[in-house]
Amino acid sequence: MFEARWLMYVLTAVVVWGVQPIVQKYVGDRGVRGAQATMVALMGNALTTVLLNVLTAQVSPKHIIYMPWHVLGLGMSVGAMSSIANYFFGLAVLEPRPGVGPTTSFGAMYPTVTFILSVLCLQQSASLWNVLGVVFSLFGVVCFAMA
Repeated sequence: MFEARWLMYVLTAVVVWGVQPIVQKYVGDRGVRGAQATMVALMGNALTTVLLNVLTAQVSPKHIIYMPWHVLGLGMSVGAMSSIANYFFGLAVLEPRPGVGPTTSFGAMYPTVTFILSVLCLQQSASLWNVLGVVFSLFGVVCFAMA
């Protein structure tokens, strides 16, 4: 039988990512702006990450204690990158122009960077369909942002 858990996970992430900027803009429009709004969002991010992993038994303290230091450092750098991206995305969403829609559609292009780096740095293969997908995605974002 086809294993579709990955699809459920991805769809959940897409829906949450789609709702997040709307809520962030709503909060910003009510006076919680800039660094204050971003700091509250990052606190929610950290707390939710810990709770989800502990409650679903994905991580226990012994997994962290026996982790090699270099792996722990790399993992923490991933979290730092996520926080940096969320910080700047939060600031962008709170700007009055160009609006939440174009900002979010442009921000959703981060997989293009991942795709290019995976080909260049990890030597992963790229098919014609992959390249066309990236090109059409970029074209779609440009069309959305210009509307």
